[in-house]
Amino acid sequence: MLTRRAQFFLRGTQLTQLANEYEVVKTNIAKIKSVVERKKQVLPDLETRAREATARYDTIQKRREQAEKLETYRNTYVWAQVAAKEDELEGVVNTIVKAEDKLKKQEGKLAESEVRFQSVDARGALLTASDTG
Repeated sequence: MLTRRAQFFLRGTQLTQLANEYEVVKTNIAKIKSVVERKKQVLPDLETRAREATARYDTIQKRREQAEKLETYRNTYVWAQVAAKEDELEGVVNTIVKAEDKLKKQEGKLAESEVRFQSVDARGALLTASDTG
């Protein structure tokens, strides 16, 4: 068994150790409070910056959406113009085809008329030759 002095020494040593640990804990608490206080001071500025960044992001996102819509409208407009020009071209082609058909008919009639004319001319020449002869 330990003597009374040894017991008092151990208790004193343990109390000193507890006192030292208490001081370390107290110092750590003070440091943590200091850090928390500094962060509290910076927090409003960070919140403001976060709101500003969010607002900028929203603005950029809206611009991007508007640009996409504009591109869609442009494409729609261009394709509408292409369709209109195709319709116009189709009308012109149809007009040309009809004109060519008319021309062929007229050429056919002309050829027919030339044949008749030659036939009549040949008859006339025969008649004239038989009258003179």
